[in-house]
Amino acid sequence: MNISRKTRYATRALMELAFLSQKRSAPVQIQEIAKKQRLPERFLENIFSQLVKANILTGIKGKGGGFKLALPPEEITLDRIVEVLENPMNGLTCLTDNKNCKESEKCVTRKVWYDLSNTIKNFFHKITLADLVNAYSYNQDKDMYYI
Repeated sequence: MNISRKTRYATRALMELAFLSQKRSAPVQIQEIAKKQRLPERFLENIFSQLVKANILTGIKGKGGGFKLALPPEEITLDRIVEVLENPMNGLTCLTDNKNCKESEKCVTRKVWYDLSNTIKNFFHKITLADLVNAYSYNQDKDMYYI
């Protein structure tokens, strides 16, 4: 399975958004997220558009606008992000459309692909944005010097 740059960037950007949202209630602008994570702003705009349509993000237009998470970070799992941006098993039509494969009813390997799909989904389902933010916060604190 190949996780695209789009999904990797989206995960970093959503983690940054969740991290910044802990400190303030105002929407976060995409420019700030892009700068802090060193990501291309235009690329994030396209990604965030998809995430708004999927109800992972809320976009606020106008002065003082930006983005907010549509749900608490504890409720946004990585499998949802991966599914929106990758649809990892899209190439396996035997799992999504039995009509394309004449052997689907008796195909032994179909179960292998089904199990793989579930394993991937379950792996990503165990990880939330809150988990990433906690790890990110810890790493940020390690770089701090206390006197």
